[in-house]
Parts: sequence; structure tokens; C-alpha cells
Amino acid sequence: GATAGRGFIGRGVVGMVPHPQSDGRPMPYAHLAAVAAVGLLTALAAAAAAGWLFEIADLRLMVGRLDWMSLGAAALALVVCLWDRHASFVLAGLYFLGLSALGLWLSAAQIAPRTGFWWATSVLPAFALAAAALGCLLPHARPLGRGLRVPDEPDRWPTGWLMVAQSVVAIGSALLAGWVSLDAAFDFDSLGRVAWFLPAGRMAAGLAAMLLLAAAVLMAIRAGTAWRAIWQYASLGAGVLLLCCLGWAWLDLAANTPTGDVPWLHRSVILMAAAVPMLLLSGLGLGWALPKASDWVAAGRRMAPALGCLALVSLVAVLAQERAFFHPAVKTAQMVSTHVLAPWIAPWAMVVVAAALLALVVGCLACALTPRWDPLRLSDRGRTAYVYAAEALLAVLCFHVRITLPGLFATDFMHKYWILVVLPLAFVGAGLSVLFQRRRMPILSEPLERTALFLPLVPPLGSLLIKNYSGAALWLTGDTGPAPLFWLLTGLFYLVMAVRKRSFGLTVLGSFAANMGLWVLWHQCQWGFLDRPQLWLIPPALAVLIAEHLDRRRLSDTQRTAIRYLALSVIYVSSTTEFWRNIDQWSILPLVTIVLALLGILAGILLRVRSFLYLGFTFLLVVIGRMIAFAAFERGQLWVFFASCIPLGVAIIALFAVFEKRRNDVLAAMERFKKWDR
Repeated sequence: GATAGRGFIGRGVVGMVPHPQSDGRPMPYAHLAAVAAVGLLTALAAAAAAGWLFEIADLRLMVGRLDWMSLGAAALALVVCLWDRHASFVLAGLYFLGLSALGLWLSAAQIAPRTGFWWATSVLPAFALAAAALGCLLPHARPLGRGLRVPDEPDRWPTGWLMVAQSVVAIGSALLAGWVSLDAAFDFDSLGRVAWFLPAGRMAAGLAAMLLLAAAVLMAIRAGTAWRAIWQYASLGAGVLLLCCLGWAWLDLAANTPTGDVPWLHRSVILMAAAVPMLLLSGLGLGWALPKASDWVAAGRRMAPALGCLALVSLVAVLAQERAFFHPAVKTAQMVSTHVLAPWIAPWAMVVVAAALLALVVGCLACALTPRWDPLRLSDRGRTAYVYAAEALLAVLCFHVRITLPGLFATDFMHKYWILVVLPLAFVGAGLSVLFQRRRMPILSEPLERTALFLPLVPPLGSLLIKNYSGAALWLTGDTGPAPLFWLLTGLFYLVMAVRKRSFGLTVLGSFAANMGLWVLWHQCQWGFLDRPQLWLIPPALAVLIAEHLDRRRLSDTQRTAIRYLALSVIYVSSTTEFWRNIDQWSILPLVTIVLALLGILAGILLRVRSFLYLGFTFLLVVIGRMIAFAAFERGQLWVFFASCIPLGVAIIALFAVFEKRRNDVLAAMERFKKWDR
């Protein structure tokens, strides 16, 4: 039968037309004619379709009966070549003839370009799916071919061309589907339902993406080793495209609606909502649903980083647009009641972004705690990156809620006291860190501890991120209501962590935060630095003394002595300066300095530190002398001066008497005093 077929096709031309060479052997004229017919018809169909779709006058060809007859004759010639064992181009020719038929059909319909692109969006994926299905069925049709005496050589049907051609058709179909669903240039929704079996308007893009997904899965089943992974990646990408096209086509683009006025924000939300489920499916879902040895699981894990990048890019796009549209104008109770949600975002979009972020948080924690679910195969320490990522996503979620629900934060209570919510979270995070550390779970304990240390800095930095640039300065001036309490609690938190970790740096940070809280409080009370210097300087000086005592093992004797004298001098000089200037206004100020001096003397005696005793006694004499001078010379009460000289003389005489009577004891006490710390 094959011999008769070859004789029938080539009879009358052998010896009259020289055979072209192909792979070192003569190419029969029948083969050449069939290939040329396919090429010419493909070019004709492409030119005709391009002329109608892109409105190119020179390429607008009128498709008539002769064209269809030529197409049928070429298809018949290819079918006859099935019985030629050397004709390996038959399947490729039939494939391109099918594409040519689609192009000729679009040209013959003479429809508007918009309608033509809409039809191509549905027809091309259907053609790709049909070709993929036939490719899967061909191996099962070999018994039928043998029954029809069709030669079936081992290498007769190459599949490399099919992979390339299907890839080109799939890419073109995906671009068309995305374009139709976005409706960026044409009003596809006005087309209505063109055919009963096709969705109306932009929803046709969803059908196209669904067909592409099925075609990609079938091609992955049919492909060999080299192309199988590529089509597996394409299947996951088609899943993203399907979700995107369905969401984009569902958007209402009418004016005076959030989705119509701010379309690209909602399109970015849908892209994120499509990327996140496919990321979780490829990274976790396939490993849970399929056997571990399946190459689909490996392909999904290799695809997970790309899907993660897509989800991250879409998330950045969403947050950037939300911040661009945000305006902190909701202030009054009336505006709060009517505009709790930002008017430029749809409620479902706000919920979708929040749900996607929570899903990513759960996925990150699952990858951190379960090594077999980790798509990157990181080490135990490397998997702490997933915990940090989960914490960052929670912070992004808070930012998203703050931006999209401005009315929630516009009440007086929330506007003033929302910053205090961060500090309980910091304490809870530190507590959980201790709990996980005791349970020997460093993957969770270390990130939680470090994040807890960073949390108190979030409110001041958040003022810069939420278009409230003046709010950053308010943290220093204290005009934000609970700012002093916030700084004081922050200082307490860092001091507790410093005691737990025995960290000098945290001690300094906690002392700074606590003193910042006092300074902000003094500013709120309108007590300026020049008016009340001891209120501003004594707390940090005491903090320096405490830090010196806690870190005494790291400091030399000279350094410790210098720090003590400097801190004590700041305390006594600031207190003395204030009472010296205002002695006639505040009678309590000298008493404050006297109490500080007596406390310094007692501390020096108890701790055996000479610097405390020296400076305390010195400034005690200074304050007493200043009080006597003020009463005697500025108020004209000279009797106070003379009355003070009498006890002073008695004290000097008593001192010399004690020294002469107990000379050895006094000298021994002086020697012991010299051994005290400086």
C-alpha cells in the first residue's frame, strides 16, 4: 500500500523534475509540493488575518472559495503522505494548516478588529488544547495506524516542533487573554454574548486561561524530559493567569466607583491574590497532595521563588498605590462614621490583601517549622529568615489596615493612644522568646527576641511612613498625648531586657528612652531647660552612675572615678544653679540641694566611695553658705550671720579636741578612709 501510494504520488514527475536534497538523500516532489503548499497557505493566512485585525489596507485579502479548496487539497496531500514512511512532516503540516484555517476564517468573517481579537482570544487556546489532546492520544492510536497499514518508524514522528509551536501559541494566547481581561484599549464588554458556548465580554479571557491551563498540563504529560519541566512551570503560570483573568474581567470599571476610578490598584490586588495561592500551592500544596517522588513537587518548589517574587512585586505595587492615595483627612466623628474605610478602595480588596498577607504568614511559619516543606532547603539557622519574613508581613498588614481604615484611627482615643499598643506586643514577644528558648526552639526564639527589641521604635518611624512628617517631631516635643508614657515604658522594657541579657548597650538605650520620656514630660509641663536644669540633668546623671556601677568590671579605676565626678558634678551643679538663681522665689529649692548632698554623703559612707563624700560635703557647705549669705546680706538679717558663726566655732574647737584626745583612732580612721574607692 505504501509503495503504491508513493508510485501514485510521484508517477509522471520522476525523471522530469530533479529531486531536491534533504538529509543527504533526494526529496520527492510530492514532499516538496506538500511542504510548499503548507508554507504558502500559512503565509497567506497570517497576512490576511493581520490585514483585517490591524487594519492594514495592503494586506486585506478577500478569502474566497479557491482559498478553501487549496487548503483542503493541501490537507488531502498531507493525509496521503501518511503512507510514505519517509514523510516525517505530516503532523507538523497538519498543525500549521489548522492555524492557517483559523487565520483564513477570521479574515473571511470580515469582522471588526475588536471582535476579531476577542474571537482569537478564545479560539487560539482551544486550538492549543486540541493539539495537546491529540498529541496525548497519538501513542494510543498506533494500533489503528497499523490496521490502516500506516508505516510507524521509531523516529518518524519528531515532537520538538510541537513543543516550540505550542509554546508560541500559548504565549500569544496568554497575552491576548491578559489584554482582553484588562480591557486596556477596547471596550470588550460591549460585545455581549457572541456565541452561546462562549462567555460574554471580558469573561472570555477566563475561558482562554482555563483552556491554556488544561493544554499546559496535557503538554507536560506528553513532553519528554527536556520539555516536561518547562510545561510544568507553564501550568503553574497558567494557574496565575487564570485567577488574574477571572478577577480582572470581574472588575467593574464604571466611573464613580473605587474599581473604576482606581483600577490599577485593584488589578494589583487581584494579581497578588492570584500569586499568593499559587505560591502556597507550588511550595506546600503539591508536596502535601502528591507523592514525594513526583517531579511535579520538585517543579513546584523550583517555581516557588519566581511566584514569591511575583507576589512580592504585586504587594509592593499595592502598598505604593495605597500610600499614594492615602490622605489623613478623617478627623471628626461625623467623618469617622461615614468614612471608616478609605473611599478609594473597595471593601473586598482590603479584605483580600489582608487575607493574602495572613496566608503568607502561615506559609512562612510552616516552612520555618517543617523542614520538608521548605522549598529552598535551608539550614536550621537559615530557616529563621522565614520567621523574620512572617514578622515583616504582619507589620505590612498593620500598615495596610492603617492606610485603608483611616476612620478607625481618627477617633481621639485611637489617635492619641494607639502607640501604646506596640509596647505590650514587645513584652509579649520577649516573653514568647523566653518560652521558645526554654523549649529549645531557636528558630522562633531568636527572631522574636530581636523583633521585640525593635518594636518600640516602630511608632516614631511609622510617623514618617504614613505621610505624617510633622508627627516625627512631635515625638520629641511631647505634643502627641501619651508620648512621655510611651518613652518611659520603652525605657522600662529595654532596662528589663538589659538585666536579662546583661547588655550594656541595652542599658544605655533604656536609660536614654526613660530620660527622653522625662524630657518630653517636662516639655509638656512647660518646664524649660534653663528654668529647671536639675529636672533635665539629674535623671541622665543618675543613669550614668547606675550604668557605671553595673559595668564596673569593664572600666578601669581612673575611668570609674572620672565618670563619678562628672555625673555627681552635673547633679550638684544643676541643683545649686537653680536654687542660687531662684532662692528668693522657691524656698524649697535649697532643701532639695541639701537632701541631695546628704544622700551623696550617706551613699559615700555606705559604699565607701570618696567621690560621693567629697562632693556631697562640699555642696552641702555651699548651699548652707549661700542661705546664710542670702539671709544676712540680701535680706538685711545680720544676726543670722553671727548666729551661724557661733556653731561653726564650737564645731571647730570640738574637732580639735577630739583629734587631740583620740589622735591614734582618728589617724587610723584616716588611713582606712584612704583605702576607699575614689
